[in-house]
Amino acid sequence: MRFYYSGPGLDGQLLVFVDKSNGDVIGGTQTQSANLTSPQIPTSPNTTQPNFRNLSDSEKSKAIQIALNTTEAASLIQNGTPYTSTLSWVGIIWNGTNSGEVYGFDYNAVETGIPPGIPKNAIIYPRVELEFGNPPNTLIRVAVDLSAGTAVWHDVHGLKR
Repeated sequence: MRFYYSGPGLDGQLLVFVDKSNGDVIGGTQTQSANLTSPQIPTSPNTTQPNFRNLSDSEKSKAIQIALNTTEAASLIQNGTPYTSTLSWVGIIWNGTNSGEVYGFDYNAVETGIPPGIPKNAIIYPRVELEFGNPPNTLIRVAVDLSAGTAVWHDVHGLKR
């Protein structure tokens, strides 16, 4: 099981990846800024959060396909790098067109509700996590807008083993 500690870092976000089965740190990174590329940034949050619901199998497949088509993922796939994918959620607070705050949480929150600590003004999107390599050495996380069929945010992290 993986645990992601997401916290403030110097001019960015600090992430630490821990294997909960043995407590080993398996990776970490500090991002300087989020890579947010939404062509249509909402001007206010949608309080009904239409994205936050049980996704159909075809919607899950569509989200994964969108994530696999990001430049970094497509390059790794072209090189034959094996990968696994998992779904989760991300809340994004858009601060202009190219930056924002990002809050990730588990997919099972559909059953339990948006966790405390996720700001009310965050827009919720499905997030695909792609781990590349065997053992995994690269993590790509992609927030997708299913209605637009596009990636609205992604980041790439190296994992240590």
